This record gives sequence, C-alpha cells and structure tokens, in this order.
Amino acid sequence: MLTHLLITFSLCGPCSTKDTIHDVVDPTPFIALWKGASAQGKLDTRAVHDTLFQQWFAAIQDARPDDAHPWAQRAYWLHAWHGWFLIVANRYAGKRTLSVDSTWRTRDTVVIAGYRHTLESLEGRVRECFGTCASALLLGTGNVAGFPLLQDMPRATTVERALRHRTRSLARSERFVLWDPGDDVLHVHRSFERLETAMVKEAGSVVAFLLPFMSDAMAAAVALRAAKVRIFYADVLDRWHRRY
Repeated sequence: MLTHLLITFSLCGPCSTKDTIHDVVDPTPFIALWKGASAQGKLDTRAVHDTLFQQWFAAIQDARPDDAHPWAQRAYWLHAWHGWFLIVANRYAGKRTLSVDSTWRTRDTVVIAGYRHTLESLEGRVRECFGTCASALLLGTGNVAGFPLLQDMPRATTVERALRHRTRSLARSERFVLWDPGDDVLHVHRSFERLETAMVKEAGSVVAFLLPFMSDAMAAAVALRAAKVRIFYADVLDRWHRRY
C-alpha cells in the first residue's frame, strides 16, 4: 500500500496546475489603475502619482522572477514594461511628440530585478520569456504608429490566453491587416514594420507569421497566393466601401 502511494505521488507530484501559478508581484493594484489609465484607448498617466502604483512598482523593481513559473515570469515582465511605460509617458506628456522623438524607447532607464533597463530592453525580456515576437503585440502604446493600449491587463494565469486573444484580434482587424486580392497585396499596419526582421526569422516570412492568426477565410485566400503576396505597410489601412 505504501509503495503504491509513493508511486502515485511521484507521478502526480511534479504536475502543476493553474491553481499553483502565482504572480511574482501581486498585480491587483496595477490592474485596477491600468484599467482607468487606458480607458477608451487613451493613456491617462496620472496613475503614476497614486501611492498604490508607487508601492507596486517598487515591489516590481525589487523582485527576482528567475525562479518563478514561466507564465509568472511572462506576466512579471509584461507588467514591468507597462509600469515603466506609464512613468516615461508621464514625464514627456505634452512636451514631446512620438513622431519626432525617436529615442523614447531607449533613453530613460530604470533598475528592475537587479538590472538597468530601458523600454526597449524590457520588451526584449518580454519577447524572450514568451519565446515569440508576437508578444510585442501586447505592448501597445496607443499612438498612430503603435499597437492599441492593452485594455485588460492579464495575470500569470491568464497571460497565455491574453496573447492568443491579442494576436487574433489584431490580425483579424482590417485596421491592422487587410488583404487586397485584386493586387495580391497584404496591407499591414505600420506598427508591425519594426518587427519584420523578427517575424521573418521566426516564421520564414511576414505572411507565414501572420497566417495562423488570420480568420479561416482570409488565411485560405492568402495561402493560395502566398508566393505572389506583397507586403505594404501603412499608417492607415483603407479600401473602397460598398454603399448598398
């Protein structure tokens, strides 16, 4: 009987479930603050002056996520990027324009988990933890040349679902990916352009990278013409509209 119990425990003990996955730093205060800060797709940076935000971000800076569950690490670096992005945006709100200021991702630094980071290096950690450049789609800035602000900040237990939902929603939105069968052109929003090298490295081509996230109908149409598809990046994707 004892031998049977030991065998059963050895088989089931290492298994992990969502109930055993805990965030490195409790994101509850930040989730509530971010919901208000990103309302209606427009960034409100006043949250950085909230005591709860300051305490939460200090905990993010002091944390050591390396031994946490992979999902917890992904959520941690995602939260760290958004927290620092909110602080950086607050510093330059009303003073600098993103269309002219090209250094905002690399200029300001902060110590997080024992290392000095910029927004760009934090994005690198996010992409490293997720193992795909598609995770950059979660890092919305809300400006014309960027992805929309993330509306629902995920926890460790929901971060994988959040990535699936985000990639599919953007790839299936005509604001970000639009197929023109008449010219074999795949119109892609400008926000994807800086990921082009990573997409090609990861999937072989931009088309192959986006294909799994498209709707079935669009994916089938694009796949049939894959060899002839041209990519065109634009800030605004538009087409002729039917009026009947």
